[in-house]
Order: sequence, then C-alpha cells, then structure tokens
Amino acid sequence: MTRSSSLNTLRDLLRAGDLYGLLIPHSDHHAHEFLPEHSKLLTHITGFDGSAGLCLVLQHKAVLFVDGRYTLQAQHQVDGALFDLRPYSWSSIEAWIKEAALPQEARIGFDPWCVSVGEYPRYETLFKNNNAVFTPLKQAQPFWASLWPHRPAPLFTPIDAHPDKFAGKSVEEKLKDLYAHLSAQNLDTALLSVGESLCWLFNVRAHDVPYSPLVTGYALVHKNGTADLFVSKDLVAPDLSKRLTSLKITLHAYEDFVPHLESYTQNGQKVLLDRGTAPYACQLLIEKKGALATLGEDPCIRPRALKTSAELDGAKTAHLYDGLALTQFLCWLDGQIREGKPVTELSASKALLMERQKHPAFKEPSFETIAGTGPNGAIVHYRVTPETDRPLQKGDLFLVDSGGQYFEGTTDVTRTVFLGDTPTTQQKEHFTRVLKGHIALARARFPKGTSGHQLDALARFSLWEKGLDYAHGTGHGVGAYLGVHEGPQSISSAPRAVPLEPGMIVSNEPGYYLEGAYGIRIESLQFIKASSEHPGFLEFEMLTLAPLDLRLVEKTLLNHEEKEWLRAYHQRVQDALTPHLDTDTAQWLSRVNTSF
Repeated sequence: MTRSSSLNTLRDLLRAGDLYGLLIPHSDHHAHEFLPEHSKLLTHITGFDGSAGLCLVLQHKAVLFVDGRYTLQAQHQVDGALFDLRPYSWSSIEAWIKEAALPQEARIGFDPWCVSVGEYPRYETLFKNNNAVFTPLKQAQPFWASLWPHRPAPLFTPIDAHPDKFAGKSVEEKLKDLYAHLSAQNLDTALLSVGESLCWLFNVRAHDVPYSPLVTGYALVHKNGTADLFVSKDLVAPDLSKRLTSLKITLHAYEDFVPHLESYTQNGQKVLLDRGTAPYACQLLIEKKGALATLGEDPCIRPRALKTSAELDGAKTAHLYDGLALTQFLCWLDGQIREGKPVTELSASKALLMERQKHPAFKEPSFETIAGTGPNGAIVHYRVTPETDRPLQKGDLFLVDSGGQYFEGTTDVTRTVFLGDTPTTQQKEHFTRVLKGHIALARARFPKGTSGHQLDALARFSLWEKGLDYAHGTGHGVGAYLGVHEGPQSISSAPRAVPLEPGMIVSNEPGYYLEGAYGIRIESLQFIKASSEHPGFLEFEMLTLAPLDLRLVEKTLLNHEEKEWLRAYHQRVQDALTPHLDTDTAQWLSRVNTSF
C-alpha cells in the first residue's frame, strides 16, 4: 500500500467516525523510545522512522513535525507532496494548526494509549483555542486494524532475573522504599507503565523491545506492601516467578491489566500516574470508578538514575569491553583505508558489530549504529540503508555513533575519524572546537544542585565564538543494562531544572554538522561523583575508553589545560586497553597516541 493510499484509507476512516483529523505521535502504550514493529504507526503512515516525531492528518492536509536531529532524514523519507515538514516545537505546532483554520467544533481524534496524561490537557487546550475538540478514539484497536490490516503481532520474550550482584540492590529493598514513598505521599497505589521501571524495580530483564532488554507490561504497587505485575506470565522463569510471589507480588497476564484496573479502582482511591509516560487511557479508566488520578513522577525514575556502586562498577567493566571492540575496529578501519580496500558505511557498521560480538558478555547493540561518511555524517541521526550506503573515501570525515548492551552495563560512544593523511584546515578547526567543548564539560566542577542546563554552554562556547552550534542536546542519562537514553537528568539548552547527582551517568556529546560536507560528534559517557578536593562540589569521571583522532586536532587552538587533559585521557585509554589487545592493535594504539 502506498503512502497516498494509506492516507486516503485513513481519511475514509476518519469520516466514518465523524472525525476531522487524527493526531499520531511517535509513541505506544509504554512510551518506548525504540518502538516494536507493531507500534510503528507513525512510520506506517508517513515513512519516517526516526525516534521522535508527531503527525497530524486532517481531511485535506497533513503535517509531520520533527526536531533538528531528523530534519534531513525526514526530507529523504517523507513525501513532501503529502506532508508538510515542520520543526518539532510547541510554537511550530501552534502556528501550523492556526494556519490550518480548523472548522468550528472539528473533532480531532487520538489514541488515548499513545498520549500521556501530561500531554492530554496541553493538546486539549491547544485544539480548544482553535475551535476544535480533542477526543479519544472509542475503539482504538479496531481503528488501527482497519488502517493496518497486516500489522505485526506484539513480541513477548522470556523474562529472567537480573542478578542482585549487577543491580546492587534487591527487589525487597526497592519495594520497601517505594511503599514508604507512597505512604509519605498519602497515595494508595503507583501505576507503572514503562519497561525501564518494571525491569529496575523487579530486577528482571527481557527482550520485547529493540536494542533494550525491556519487558512489556504494567505494575500496580500498593502502599499495603503488595504489588500486581502484568506481563506475559507464562514466559516468566520458574525460579523468578516463585521469588516474586514470595514477596507478595501477584503475576497476571498482560491482557488482564485493563479489566483488573477497572475492577480494582474504588471511589476516592489515590493512584499515582507518571505525567510524562502514563497513558491517558489509564486516567480515564481510573476516574471512571471515582478514583483520583494523581499526576506526578514515576517513583522509580530518580532512584533508577542514581546508580549503585555495583552498577557503576559494571559500567566500568562494560566500557572496557566496549573500548576494546571500538579500538580494534578503528585499527582495522585505518588499515583498510591506507591499503585502499573498499569499505562502505554498511560494511563498516557490520565490522564494528562483529568486533563487539567477539566478547561473550555482549548481548545486542544499544541502538542502531549511526555510520555516516562525508555528507551523510551531517545528518545527525543518519541510518544507513542499501540505497544510501556510501563508500568511505580518502579526504572524508567518518562519524560512527554506536553502543552495546552487556549484563554489566549499557554503552554509547561516538568517534569521528579522518580518512586519509592530511585533514583540511577547516576540518581541523571544526573538530577541535567540538573537542574543546567536550573537554570543558569533562573537566567541569560544579556545586551540588546544578542542573545539566546550567552546564550546557560549556560544551558550545568554543563553537559559539565562530557563530557555530548544533541542534541537539549535549548529554542524556544512560541506564544500567537498560535503555540507552534515560531520564530525568540531561545536559541541554532546554531549561530543565533537574539537579545532577552523584551516581548519575550522562553522555558528553557536542558536535558540528556542515550540511553537504561532513558531521563531527565526540561522545563519551561519564558519571557524576563528589569532588574529593572541594566539599559541596561535584565533578565527572570518564567511563568511555576509546582513542580520539589526534590528526584532526589543531594544537594552536588548545590551551595548556586542554592539552594535558587530552594527553592524560589517551594515556588512560592506552593503559587500560593495551593488556587486552592483540599485538597489531596495541602497536597501532601506541602509534596514534604519540601523534599528538
């Protein structure tokens, strides 16, 4: 079915349901970042497969909103004759809807399982201000079945225990803290709907979602010391099932969640829903019986972000494994280019995956590898396909952003390398200004209570001096053998007053993208710890162990402290990796380290 025919079918369904339009977010019932195949409704309608977007289809026009990471990608994937392409910002959404001049009382539908309780009132007000009514689909599943008749079935995989030696905290301890939190907040129940929270709280892992060891399910945790867990219970390992049951956790079938919620909730009962991720459909079900939906924060988010000492030790181990694989790949790539052997973006991605797969602890990539050479590197979240696969050519910059999932931890690293011998003056200046931002953030020392928003300018300052910038965040949180993108912490120009705290892992990834020429990004993971020299202050410690391409460094742009940091980092990488590398790779690493 073509995109045009899909749109026609959708509009026929809207007319049949007395709807003027439909809002389609990049989301599903569990707010997954990497959507399972059966949840890719936005892709099915538009063709866009990035990890963030919003579509609004009206009777006579349609629009796709994407942020700066995906502007070029959307231009390649989406038919501009069918969809307007606009920036993904609230002001842009407001402006487009105003331009659309919606008819009086136009009904705009949405799937209440794919819009969060926090998003709903904002959309409701937006459409109300434009003479329209934001209304949930009464029968969402039959609607999607008519639009997508060959929709894949949901994927459920075996659910296993995540050992306490990796988690650093038992299920009993975590539940005790959560029960106390509910009592202190005068709440009866917390509803959990995201896989990261279920996996963290119950120390379980599965593989229901691409690139993440997540389980699909819901949980109701009650202040009386009991909990209900709704998963594919037939796939729960027997020993795990027995242990959970012993902790007063009742296992239910996934499909029993809705009827259980309807029967469980009572008049006056207070149920906590996460404002950012809980489906609006859950609020409707809770309030149907007179219970009170209390919008707040998933009580697992903050403790999940504060890694235990076991999780930090695991992260260090995972980054050692990952650094070995990436260094071996970079050595191999350098040899291929020097010998004039053919390498493409796809073959390079496969070679890097093969290096990671050599280690028995490796489970899967933590996201789809971004491997862009030359102008493809300027597409921030570029995904190589057989149609776009570009040969790596001497003189180009090659950007590779990748990561791995290990029992011990989750990794995410970007390195940009020059293909050839002598970079241009412009390439070196742009790379070095990105590097200066990376070093400034890595060296930052800051008082407790500081947010990532307050630190973001450190990574951009050198670029700003030349009127340059990048259209993405500087840092995101990372899970412990969970999602590669984790909140609530971030480092971004967007104002977000979440303080950075000891134990949090964040990425450090400034970049610069020259459209049509190349992209540069340097990304390493680091964790936050208390400063040993200055009480009341915090600082970062680097986790990632992988060399930077020193050929791209313009030394005259670095000050003494930056040069010393760079030398010390490379020495640390060499000391950590060399004992585990083969002779050729160890010699290569020593050679590239001494080139600065």
